[in-house]
Amino acid sequence: MHIFSDESGGADATNRFFLVTAVRIEAGRAVRLMKKFRKALGTKDEIKGHKLTTAQRRLFLKMLGELAPDAIATVACDRHDIRGGWAMGTMEECQLWGQLTFEAVVGAADSHASPISVTVDGGRYPSTTIQTLSGILKHRLEDRLLRTVHLRPGDSEKEAGLQVADILANSVFHSMGVSETACQVTEMLELARLEIRHVQLDGCTPAWITS
Repeated sequence: MHIFSDESGGADATNRFFLVTAVRIEAGRAVRLMKKFRKALGTKDEIKGHKLTTAQRRLFLKMLGELAPDAIATVACDRHDIRGGWAMGTMEECQLWGQLTFEAVVGAADSHASPISVTVDGGRYPSTTIQTLSGILKHRLEDRLLRTVHLRPGDSEKEAGLQVADILANSVFHSMGVSETACQVTEMLELARLEIRHVQLDGCTPAWITS
């Protein structure tokens, strides 16, 4: 079982949302999907989610549905939510990224398969920070899932699974606005059976946060 995860948005003041999407998909299936999508777009370069048009997102989600990923889980932090507002105003962004990734991977994990391979996007933070967070994530996931977890940071330019996660994460981020494009993307995500969960932060929040 292989899970790829990527993030979108951020915890800085310019962003309302910070989220991580984890997709459980065989690496070979991800390669075939991105090869087919690049061919449809007429490019051989890495595809970045934030550069896609609504029509291109629709095409990608249609192709994704045809290949039927095993599971997709998105966990989001909303600055306007009491829990999310506390986290985005209090936690270091890299620590919040770790929590979002943990919850998303748990949401995408199969309840039986062992061991689990997890590849996270390694380009957002300095390599030393990513390595430290990856070690913490590995142990937390093993404690939660009671299985061996092989976790490593990856390069989205080289790994199709991370490109799939990037496009999905960015599409979810686009769905959170109030524009016509956001409504269209939301409809497409519903067709792809992608559910968005609010971050729980179990054991991390102060006692006064109860919802």
